[in-house]
Amino acid sequence: PDGTCEATGIPTLSEWKQIFLTLLMLSLVMGFIPARSSRYNLNSGAISSIIGVNLIVFNKGLFWSVLKWIGLAVVLGLISTKVVFGHVSPLDITGTLFCAPLVAYILHFLILCKCNIDEAEL
Repeated sequence: PDGTCEATGIPTLSEWKQIFLTLLMLSLVMGFIPARSSRYNLNSGAISSIIGVNLIVFNKGLFWSVLKWIGLAVVLGLISTKVVFGHVSPLDITGTLFCAPLVAYILHFLILCKCNIDEAEL
């Protein structure tokens, strides 16, 4: 009635799309960094290949390990949301499940960077 909009705290479908696309762009940009920077030389121990060019960094074992922790955080977050707000919408579950692997990839990449930088300093 007064023309103001109340925030619901639950992301809408368009907000989930923005979150997903932002994470997707961030993960792609981070995956292309090693090809352009000598500081992040992640070719040792990582699977890096797109048509023979070192562009995307991916360590399968580390990714699955990080994804397990992200999955645990997702479950705890959804349970906490259910306890605090009283409900969790299917849209929230779907959006979270789409974004979790991207967050896992980004964290896996940061761990690879940190490990390789620490090794280079030794």
